Parts: sequence; structure tokens; C-alpha cells
Amino acid sequence: MRNKFFLSLILLLVITSAVYADQDWLTYRKTIIDTLTAIELYDDTIWLGTNNGIGVYDTITGKTEEFQWDNTLVNTIVHDIAVDHDGVGWIATNNGIWHLEGNSLTLLEGIAYQNILAVEVDNNNIKWFVSSDAVLRFDGDEWQVFSSENGLPTGSLTTLVINDTNTLWIGTQKKGIISFDGIEWTLYDLYKPNVVAAAVDSKNRVWFGDYHGKVYFYDGREWSSVQVISQLWFLYSFDVDKDGIIWAGSNKGLYRVENDEITIYTEEDGLENTVCNIVKVDNRYDKTIWIVGIRGLTQFDNNRFSTYYPHTGPAEKKVYSIAIDQDNVKWFGHKTKGITRYKDYVWSEIRYKNVDMLGENIAVDSSNNKWFSAEPGVVLSYDDLQFTVYSLKYRQNDEIPYCNMYATTIISYKLNNVLISATRVCESDIIRDFIYKYDGYNLLPYFRNTNYVFSLAVDSKNNLWISSTFLINIEYDDTYTSIVWPDSETIFFRRLYIDNTDILWVYYYKNLFCFDGESWIFYTTENSGIASNNVTIITADRNNTKWIGTDAGVCRFDGETWTTFNTKNS
Repeated sequence: MRNKFFLSLILLLVITSAVYADQDWLTYRKTIIDTLTAIELYDDTIWLGTNNGIGVYDTITGKTEEFQWDNTLVNTIVHDIAVDHDGVGWIATNNGIWHLEGNSLTLLEGIAYQNILAVEVDNNNIKWFVSSDAVLRFDGDEWQVFSSENGLPTGSLTTLVINDTNTLWIGTQKKGIISFDGIEWTLYDLYKPNVVAAAVDSKNRVWFGDYHGKVYFYDGREWSSVQVISQLWFLYSFDVDKDGIIWAGSNKGLYRVENDEITIYTEEDGLENTVCNIVKVDNRYDKTIWIVGIRGLTQFDNNRFSTYYPHTGPAEKKVYSIAIDQDNVKWFGHKTKGITRYKDYVWSEIRYKNVDMLGENIAVDSSNNKWFSAEPGVVLSYDDLQFTVYSLKYRQNDEIPYCNMYATTIISYKLNNVLISATRVCESDIIRDFIYKYDGYNLLPYFRNTNYVFSLAVDSKNNLWISSTFLINIEYDDTYTSIVWPDSETIFFRRLYIDNTDILWVYYYKNLFCFDGESWIFYTTENSGIASNNVTIITADRNNTKWIGTDAGVCRFDGETWTTFNTKNS
């Protein structure tokens, strides 16, 4: 039967789009990451301290290694990290001093002090540590302890930095500032700030930050101070870049201070979390600011913010959809964790603010835009720079309120076209399924079906196939042909896939079968090598070999031979 399909206009459909600023939240999530508490930059690596261990991220290769405490039952909090000239990491924690050498993370023996607050390595590769009432020196063989009994002027120590002349500078809690040149201890008690952070700039000046936002610096002759954040907030950390600009982290955002001119960065500027616990400046190459917030590491390149959570795989184990774009970047859709992207050896989780990105469907159009199904009433497109949000709403008449449409399938169709099947989500007992078409400019109603629409597929001739309670093939001139399912046992929830030779594959929780335009072929566990009759996804590679996901593993079918990959054999 052939008829013309015309769009019924009894529904008023409201389809809107909004383009927002770049929201490319690159989220590198790692299994050991709980709360980030320390950061150290060493060559091309970033060392991260967490409650569960140490993560080392290689910024060149994108690879991350994780090292966990040998006793995970003990609550170990990292206060500070330093890397010596041999690439060995020294970690100051509440449970003593740890060091990471090679692949071994071990607790250092030979010293009785437990709560270590800070660690630094001097120019001679000597390791220095600070506890609340002592300074520890370790040359690799022997320990030396400085306390009030042998020269240390006062206790209540908090921070430690070492300048280019190997002079130690130590902050305290309202006891003054201490320096040690290897021979003489000096106490500067002019200001007595409650020091929470310290830094040394490119001019070898030493800086100390007070909890209430004032920063003190010493140029070798006199002390000066500058208020870097509002006195209403709290200073957590700061650093000074090679241009003398102060970057300060607070509970209300990131502060930039240059010549007493203050700039504040908050969520409106792209900073995902305004609680900036640690700020670290990488002065190499193009200046980069790293900010450690709650559960995240944020990079600021003076243009945009990107937030990272180091990890080594997809954000969620269960994958509902997969797409590969024109740049060979892999995209994986999840139910609760949004979208995972795999690019240049790096896994990243893409999220958009205020939208619950479900990720059950992904499509890539001919312009390399990525399309995602999101929460009911929302469809997102992403061009690698910014998101466009499309809202799908409609009402049947004035008596029935607006209802949301949930995207059930997204496919690329013809040049720059995208087709989206959607089902209404509302309290009304009248349910219709619709297909919307994006033509490169607008998202408009394209087709309305009185039955359920479960899947869409397009063949090489741009014929559109729709999975419904019966199968509809819409030809290029918009005429359609209905094809009755070959079995009557199950008529719902059928998914479609068309391979490289225009063979139609139909799959669902009961069966897998294909249609060559004339006849049907069934594949079951009884008549083929498929691992399970419950098929969840199917795709074909460039050789037209089928890769079939089931609840018993992944099956490969080249037209003759079946091969199963599962957790037992692969």
C-alpha cells in the first residue's frame, strides 16, 4: 500500500533552541578519586593527593596511574606533595611520610612524627618536612629534627616554602614567620598572620597568605601586604605567576590580583566549583592556572575553564549507545553519568549544566555535530565548542497542557539532516509518537505516527525505516510501504540497523533477524552461533562484519562464522 504522509497540524508544537557559551566540561574520573587534597606539578605530570591514594597524570600521553595506600581502612589525608630530582614523590599526610618510587607507594620508616603538614625539596635534593612543632630534614640516609629544644623559635607551624638560596620560610598560626638559612633561625613577628599558604615568586620574594585574605611578601629588606580577596570570604590558597600576578583561591571563587586590581572568577565565568581549595601556577609554556576544588581539578588558560577528574575508562560501566565521529573520536552514552568521550588516549565525561544528560542515544551528523538524547523535553547538539539545547514541547488542544517529548532514537539522515523520534511524556492517556527533522537550521515536525515508534534507520538510498507495531519504509518521495513483521509473538520494542549492503537487521530481547528486501532470516541460539537471543545493540565495521551486543557477551559475525567474546574468554 502506498499513500502520501502529511503532517497532522492538530497539535501545536513548540520547538525552541538556545546556544550557550562553551560548556565543554572535560571530566577525567579515576577510581581512586574521592576528595582531592593536594597537587604538585613535575615536568609534564600532575600529581594528585586524595583520600584513597596518589594519582599521577601524564599531560603528554594522557595516561594516568594510580597508587593506593596499603591499608585502605586507615583514613589517610594528603596535606602536601613534593617530587625530588630523581622523580621520587614525597607525600606529607596525617599518618606520616609516604614516598612513591617507581610503582611502590610505601610509608617511610625511621621518624616518629605523624601529622606532617608540608614538604619541600631544596636545590641539593634534601627533603624538608614540617609538623606543627618541628622541622624535619632528610638527606636520604639520616634524619635531623629541629624543635624548640635546638633552635626552632616557635611552634604552631603551618606551611613551608624554599627559595632559590635554599632558605626555608615557614608560616605559623599567629606566631610570626620563620626563616632558616641552614645556620641561623630568624623569627619575623611584625604582622603575625594566621598563615594558610605560602609561595616564592620569580624574583625570589617570599609570600604568605592569611586566612582572612591578606597576603604578605618580603623582598629581602622589608615586609609589605596586599588584600587579595574580600574580607568577607576566606583565603584557602594562592600562588604568584611569572608576571607577578597573584592567583588566590577562596570559598567564593578564583581571584586574580595585578597592581591592586582584582578580578573575580565565578560560575558565570565557567568555573564549575567556586570553592577553590588549592591554586597552583604552571609558568612553563603558556601560563596555566590549576585549581583544586571539591572532587575536581580545574585548568584555566586565561581564556576558559576545564574541570578534570582523572580516570582510566568510561564514566559508567553500562553503555547504552556508541558513536564514532569524523575525527575518529569515540562517544559512549550512559544512563546516569552522561556522555563519555575517548580522544587521544584520554577518557572524558561531557556534561551540560542544568541538564540531566541520559545518553541513551547518540548520533553524528554530516557536519560532525554530536546529538544526544537528554531529559524529557530536551535534545542537545554539540559542535565541540558549544551546546545547543532544543526543547520539544507540544499540546493537543487548549484543554490539555504542554507536555514534554522524550527522544527515543536519533539518526543522521541525508546531508546535514538529523531525525529524532520522540514519545510524549505527560499525564494524558493519549499517547502519540513523533519524528522531528533538523535540516541544518531548524528542528521541525516531520512525521507523526499513531503507533509507537521504537527505532529509526536510513539506508544508502536515504530511505527511512521506522520500527513500530508494523514496519514502515518511507521512500525518498515520501511515499511509504508497510511491511508486516514475520512473527506475531512480539511486535514491540524492535530496534533497527542497516548494514553496509543495505540489509536490514531487527533485534530485541527475543530474537535477531534480517531482511534483504524479499525474505527474512532468523538467528537464534538453536540455529546459529549467537551467544544469546537477547540482543541489545548491533553495528557493522568497514568489512561489514557484524558486532552484536547481548546479555551473554559480544558476538562477531562475518556472514559465516560466529565468535563470542565474554568475561571468561577475553
